[in-house]
Amino acid sequence: MPLNQRRGGPREPSYTIDARSPSVLRLAAAQARDLGHDVVGSAHLLLAILADEDEPAARLLDRHGVTLDTSRHAVAAILAGAHATSSPGDTIRLSPAAMSAMQRTSAEARRRGAPDLAPMHLLHALTATPGAADTLGLRDADLAAVRDDARGQLGA
Repeated sequence: MPLNQRRGGPREPSYTIDARSPSVLRLAAAQARDLGHDVVGSAHLLLAILADEDEPAARLLDRHGVTLDTSRHAVAAILAGAHATSSPGDTIRLSPAAMSAMQRTSAEARRRGAPDLAPMHLLHALTATPGAADTLGLRDADLAAVRDDARGQLGA
């Protein structure tokens, strides 16, 4: 996973997304910027999946009534004022929650013997996170059903 590690504070590194990062991370950064956020969180990762309508994970979400438009509104409401963009630089940081989701995604892909991280792996990881319905703006979706469908798409 080509994320650039930079020292955040005395104990915790921060990670940035740039042109060498996987496309889902670049899409997540674009979603964060569009919402005026300077940090990519797990909700932005969900928006990145939804932003690519041809992506099987986006179609799966659509079948469960989760769309980019409604999710963007939910995420904007949840994160209102959370991260004001300080400057529109070339890189954007990944939040600890998003980094954790990406690590779980990577572990899931490795466990399944996949050569690359796929948005379906990410969707599975995001929906398996405790509190995902609230943090992702998916209160009306059946996350267990979404996760089960994602697992099925991945070959259980």
